[in-house]
Amino acid sequence: MAALHLRAKPNARRNELLLAADGTVTVRLQAPLHDGKANDCLLRFLADVLEVPSSSLVLLAGHTAPFKKVDVPGFTEAELQAALAAYRTQIITCFLLRRSAFLTRTKPHCMAFPLWLQAGFWGLVSGSALLIGAAIGYFLHVPQRLIAAVMAFGSGVLISTLSLELMEDAYRRGGFDAAAFGFVGGAAAYTLANWLLARHGAKHRKRSGHQQHAERQQVQAGDKPATEPGDDNGMALAIGALLDGIPESIVIGLSMLAGGAVSTVAVVAIFLSNLPEGLSSAAGMKKAGRTPLYVLGLWASIALVSGVSALVGFTVFSHFSPNVIGATTAVAAGAVLAMIADTMIPEAFEVAHNFTGLITVLGFLAAFVLSKLGG
Repeated sequence: MAALHLRAKPNARRNELLLAADGTVTVRLQAPLHDGKANDCLLRFLADVLEVPSSSLVLLAGHTAPFKKVDVPGFTEAELQAALAAYRTQIITCFLLRRSAFLTRTKPHCMAFPLWLQAGFWGLVSGSALLIGAAIGYFLHVPQRLIAAVMAFGSGVLISTLSLELMEDAYRRGGFDAAAFGFVGGAAAYTLANWLLARHGAKHRKRSGHQQHAERQQVQAGDKPATEPGDDNGMALAIGALLDGIPESIVIGLSMLAGGAVSTVAVVAIFLSNLPEGLSSAAGMKKAGRTPLYVLGLWASIALVSGVSALVGFTVFSHFSPNVIGATTAVAAGAVLAMIADTMIPEAFEVAHNFTGLITVLGFLAAFVLSKLGG
């Protein structure tokens, strides 16, 4: 009999779902089902996800005996694992939304949020790093080495996510052809779009400002033609951020198609990759004379687009076949990896030099551990 554990908090008493060989689920209670919001969510989980009859739920409420059987035939262990992953995601989403300043009066229910809304929320969380980074970059002076370290660490986390989650999921859903062609196609599409943007001033949009300053000095010294588009083009920077951010956010939405649970590693990785982008671009816009309202408003809009992209990634592709979802996941993964190689790692190495590899490895390891603990 396979045991799957439910726990509201790490130090809380846990309830267990025990899956028998015939697919029957047994609930083992170590905490009553009426003593808190987490267990109220468990009741909803049993009713909405496992479709436990209401008559059985009435018997479960307040029951603390070691075992209580409910009639839930036909579940495999993998299906239960996926359902529990969705349950945990909804608990976390509920916790964060309850404490968000703009929702303090609403007190949303743990299981009341549809998956498409959760996808948009987590996309907004990862995209908010752009706004946070922009605010820090505009009002504070951040050491270049710290920005480079964040870039290197974020690169490692992203590479781990691409390798262990996205490409594996793309292969499982669409097979080798969909994964391979999608991966290369995503990288090619990103490279072409990146090349076009580089010709219009967004070449160093993820960079810390050091490279832009060096190029301006080259222009002043006559070592570089002044007719080349400058690097302080705010609109090009914003479009470049969208080019980087949309595939990343779609990844979040696609990750929720696998059992309804967000990929925590993907959210962390994208958040870390967005921070230095906001830092560097806001600093460059400030030097170009942009007002705080313009800079923060621009990056807040892009963060909002990130949330919408994650929502669209889940809503649109949930209606497509596994082959299409697998290919799309691979396209997004290829675009993100091309972005890492073109922008993040070169800039990190330019400042951190010999420590870049070690910091990147630490980021990869952190993502690996997080994925195993969360899985």
